[in-house]
Amino acid sequence: MAHSGADYERGIFMHEALPNAAAHFRLIKLCYLANEEDEEEVRIELSAFAIDDAPPYAAISYTWGDQTDRTDIFINGRAHRVGLNSWYALLQMKYHHENCFLWMDAICINQADAHEKGLQVELMGFIFKNALRVNICIGPHAGDSEFLVERVRRLKAAETFYGRYQKE
Repeated sequence: MAHSGADYERGIFMHEALPNAAAHFRLIKLCYLANEEDEEEVRIELSAFAIDDAPPYAAISYTWGDQTDRTDIFINGRAHRVGLNSWYALLQMKYHHENCFLWMDAICINQADAHEKGLQVELMGFIFKNALRVNICIGPHAGDSEFLVERVRRLKAAETFYGRYQKE
């Protein structure tokens, strides 16, 4: 969906064109407000970088989910509608004090520009490979998810114990 100049005037976020979509990509920086009234509000800054001159960043892997369920985030001070899973993944980064640049396809790629989208999808392998780490968000807690988290912790502890034992 293309945005008009009127959208920009109303405060709706519009991606600026990348200098070269085959050699540049955008990164997210979470914004923290000292007196944030709404803890579930997500505000970010979005900036473009050349792929060979980008700062260290973490990539976010998540499921897009149902795109009919959407909410607003604020990008560079302007409202932008995103799927609930995108919002939730960013919210998790905020709660876990992610203080580095982030890459998330739904936001960093202009989904309304088919040409840019095609070139950026070709870069995704490079983007994930060169990330400091990949944060995985599997969605909100549900039902017995605490049970799953505890099992993962036990597996990690067992791996650490047996890993040390085998090395001795």
